[in-house]
Amino acid sequence: MVHTLSDLPIVASANATVIVVAALGWPLSLLALAWSQRSSGGSQRLTKGSFYVVGAGVAAAASAVAFPSTMLTWGVLYPMMLALALVPAVVAIIIELIRAVERRQRREITSLVVQAVIGASALALAQPSALVSAAAILLPFLIGSLRPYLRRPLGRPRAVVILLGLSMPAVAGLWIFARPPRERWWERGVLGYGETWGPTLQEAHAVGDFLTSALGSGSVLWGFALLTWIGAWSAWRRPGSRWLVVAWLFSGMLWVVAVSWDFSLVRTVLVGPWYNDAFRLAAMTATPAALLAGHGAAAIADRMEQLIGRIVPRVPPGWARGRSPSGCSVRCC
Repeated sequence: MVHTLSDLPIVASANATVIVVAALGWPLSLLALAWSQRSSGGSQRLTKGSFYVVGAGVAAAASAVAFPSTMLTWGVLYPMMLALALVPAVVAIIIELIRAVERRQRREITSLVVQAVIGASALALAQPSALVSAAAILLPFLIGSLRPYLRRPLGRPRAVVILLGLSMPAVAGLWIFARPPRERWWERGVLGYGETWGPTLQEAHAVGDFLTSALGSGSVLWGFALLTWIGAWSAWRRPGSRWLVVAWLFSGMLWVVAVSWDFSLVRTVLVGPWYNDAFRLAAMTATPAALLAGHGAAAIADRMEQLIGRIVPRVPPGWARGRSPSGCSVRCC
């Protein structure tokens, strides 16, 4: 489309699209999901930590080698790159929609429903398997949001409970049917599953690559991995952010299955929507990993600020108003 509208050469049009998606679309999409974390504790009040998480999460995306560089070196998978760049924004819209239903904000619900339909349609047009990627990242949030209502006494079901209850079959339906024809085992029989991409690593090696953010690239990203670990610990301490840790571990588990398990029906059921391709799943892990790295950078920044505040003496409040602590006016000679 860029080539048609601009009359640029095909190579230049492709490069321009890649630059816009990688440098603008992906960070803004991740910014939307990071911004939705501002109220993960149940309050809409913005705090200093909220801005730490938002800013650091987007900055950490630059260190997530799994995306978008993987989609540019393996394939090239332009449709998957575009779709995965939109996934964080679509996830953020769904999260805000569920919270709006819970707070019974009718105007916001209408607007968010329209946005969700547009976002899901964009994912389906770009690459249908990205719908399953969004569902995989959302699944821990949906389960975590539904648990408090299941513990309450039975009564009239609330709208948010109905919405969450309906979302589970929707996720299962996407997982089963939004897959390429070669991965539809019920059509091809037990001998026809998993014929696309096979395993390349041992399980122990795959787990180590996931924990060190290498993800099969052969390059261990110790800085990014350390921030992710710290962020996982920091996010787990906040009940409203625990779903993000589970989403990171779940996406990592899917990657380990794709890259290390032999052909089997279970492998096809789990990772068939991504063609059993470990590279596509590695790119999907970048979304929760970048946000956790943002949590880690925010936790470090907050801790450093506390330590500096203890070491550096604070200026008395009176000096800031032009008066000395004793109440006398401060004048320049």
